[in-house]
Amino acid sequence: MRKLSFSKDGKFKIVQFTDTHYGELEAHGDGGTPEEKARYIAIKRDGVLATMHRVLDAEKPDLVILTGDHAWRNLVAPMINREIPWAVVMGNHDYEA
Repeated sequence: MRKLSFSKDGKFKIVQFTDTHYGELEAHGDGGTPEEKARYIAIKRDGVLATMHRVLDAEKPDLVILTGDHAWRNLVAPMINREIPWAVVMGNHDYEA
């Protein structure tokens, strides 16, 4: 992982992803069959990760902060793959996980 440092123009860009609810999707299904609920969860999770990828590619941050999502362990791969430093700030419900 690279060291935190300012860019040549003196800037340091931070991206924050907060309350993605990635770890809570099972509780928010629309009912239906187990297969329908699993499809709903997969689509929502893919959407969260796709959004993260788009933001990271567009912004090219120096640091990413994840806040308010107890499923943060499932969300760090995009930063690890890009070798972007990241940190987690626990939210008010993270003790529940």
